[in-house]
Amino acid sequence: MEDDDQFIGVVELMYIDMLHRHTEIQIIIHPDHQGLGFAQAAIRAGVEYAFQVLNMHKVYLYVDVEKALSTN
Repeated sequence: MEDDDQFIGVVELMYIDMLHRHTEIQIIIHPDHQGLGFAQAAIRAGVEYAFQVLNMHKVYLYVDVEKALSTN
């Protein structure tokens, strides 16, 4: 992901299982850009791609609860 030609993070689909039609999504946003809506946009784009382009039936997202709570 980029904002005004500045790298701010990564969104990727991992462990793509075409037989069972599921995958995992991972996002990493640079701390300087967290809390600005980039994670939500990244998840939305990744999930849309998984369902519409790859025809997945499930997309998994695992959240580090301790890290998520520390950012609130």
